[in-house]
Amino acid sequence: MSIFKSNSKSNNKWSKSNLYIFLVLFYILFIGGGVCNADETRKILFWAGPSWTGMGTNPYKTPNYLGQTYTKPSCPKQCEFSGDKAKQDEADAVVFEAQPLGQFGYAYLKDLPDFPQKQVDQYYVNFGFEHEHYFPLQFEPGYLSNIDVNMTFRQTSQVYITFTCSWGQMDHGSIDNFKNAPVKPFKEKIKGVGFMSSNCVGGGAIYRTQYIKNMMQLMVVDGLGECLHTKDLDKEDQKAVFADLGESMKIKEKVLGRYLFSLSFENNNITDYVTEKVYSLLMSGSIPIYMGADNIDEYVPEKSIIKTSDFKSPADLVKYLLYLSENEEEYNKYFEWKNKPYPAAFKEKYDRCVFYSGECNLCTHIHKIYDEVKSKENPGHRIHFGEPAEVKKNIRIAQFTHNSCIEVNRNASSHKPIAGQFTFMSWIYPESGSSSKILFSVDSISIGISRVWKQFYLYYCNGDNCVTGEKPIPFGEWRHIAVSITNETARTETIRLYVNGLEDVSLFSSSSVTSEVSNFKFGCKVWNTALSAETIRKSMFKKFRGDEVGLEAYMTFNDVVVSDYSKYRSALAISNIINSNSSKVKAFYEGVSWLLIYLWLYQQSIIQKQQQLEQ
Repeated sequence: MSIFKSNSKSNNKWSKSNLYIFLVLFYILFIGGGVCNADETRKILFWAGPSWTGMGTNPYKTPNYLGQTYTKPSCPKQCEFSGDKAKQDEADAVVFEAQPLGQFGYAYLKDLPDFPQKQVDQYYVNFGFEHEHYFPLQFEPGYLSNIDVNMTFRQTSQVYITFTCSWGQMDHGSIDNFKNAPVKPFKEKIKGVGFMSSNCVGGGAIYRTQYIKNMMQLMVVDGLGECLHTKDLDKEDQKAVFADLGESMKIKEKVLGRYLFSLSFENNNITDYVTEKVYSLLMSGSIPIYMGADNIDEYVPEKSIIKTSDFKSPADLVKYLLYLSENEEEYNKYFEWKNKPYPAAFKEKYDRCVFYSGECNLCTHIHKIYDEVKSKENPGHRIHFGEPAEVKKNIRIAQFTHNSCIEVNRNASSHKPIAGQFTFMSWIYPESGSSSKILFSVDSISIGISRVWKQFYLYYCNGDNCVTGEKPIPFGEWRHIAVSITNETARTETIRLYVNGLEDVSLFSSSSVTSEVSNFKFGCKVWNTALSAETIRKSMFKKFRGDEVGLEAYMTFNDVVVSDYSKYRSALAISNIINSNSSKVKAFYEGVSWLLIYLWLYQQSIIQKQQQLEQ
């Protein structure tokens, strides 16, 4: 329930039971204080293990996904690739793929992905050649909010990749495979359509399946795979598809090359989503009938395919195919492209084949963004501010009991008052208890969790005015909570409560934040500006530097001694805090290292806010 009532939570007694508070530390790794060395090796980690694309492997040898042995040319930038999660803290970039990370469909909603905390100056890469209809995690706002670089089939990606490759060519791969692939004489081909697929319903395949069924009623369409199977392969070609994908491509090219036409229907019709299907058929000697990307003409030689989109119905398409089946001269016009130069767009797509250039293009981009960011940063990270380097890999959590407290003694000469607006965020893990638990307090403001029946709920109080959230916070489970306060005027504010990065409740109030105090107490963390929902989502899984504008205090329980790692180095008065090991970390995600508290007070006073509104 979302209510405003006269019931000051700040006066409630602390429960004697323990509350584990697990908070995100802000820091940014800065080495040397200047622009990084252009020749420095960048470390790239594949979170799901070594990549199926062969990135980090040279030469890329068969048997492999491509069905081709390929030796990559030298890259102007140096990168070291790894599939060892234990090296996450050392990586400059971590590559995530939705398929192994979030599984098929919406499985990730029940089985949370193993997603690590982002280190400072570390970039997260969303990699993959599948689309959101199969793996919707890659379009989930909470996931994308942590992503810095997209490496996908979409041309809008920072690192654009294609499947325009020489599939199944073993030791003889080159762009000329397309022109040199033999074509059986017209009269020796089967007058019909060949089709090989194992997927009839997955993703958007159900649509293409119905289209094929309509075609089957009007002409010969041989189903040679598991989907719509009508004809067996020769024994020598009966091999498990996924036993050796490269060999399967070769078999597909040989079998379908016996037909006048063959079907290249994508699982879904999505711009830029052009898979190996059309390329294996272009090298088979059969004319591909294509259904899929609306911009397919950019990806293939001119007049090399027949597009279903050019016909009103399956019946109209079949009528045209039957016409070509009886007209050799017209049929052969679909192979005239073999005697012409490749279109520039096709050559460009081939050069972007993920197996050939993906590794170097990703490496080059990581170098580029790393250099750009480092050139703008101030020196001193981990020396004059931020968590020290020797503490970075420590894994600890703070255990707060009923009488735990940390008091930050602010220096009036260097700190601005806590006024105007602020945001409080924290990871919490309530173990047990029967009463409210205060997580942060300053003057008349308190934030905590309130016990209602068998659940906890987030609350915010300013004096006697309180608002309580509606999303439950159960015992024995990690939850990320946030409270954002925005001053609309000098006497009004908007209060927003968040759980796991999603807005819980919001309320307009006639009270306002005007505290001008020299210290504050907390069992977690705070900012002094109203953060957006997107920023709060990002803060769930990332670290920051410690010298951000307005950062008032910054501390972590990763070290035995708790210190303020902000540029102010404020004195701390600490009582009854148990700095323990990471046993509770495993209750959330394996490998996560959020052992910390962060206190973020981004200074923006009421006066500054009013000036912005007036402008």
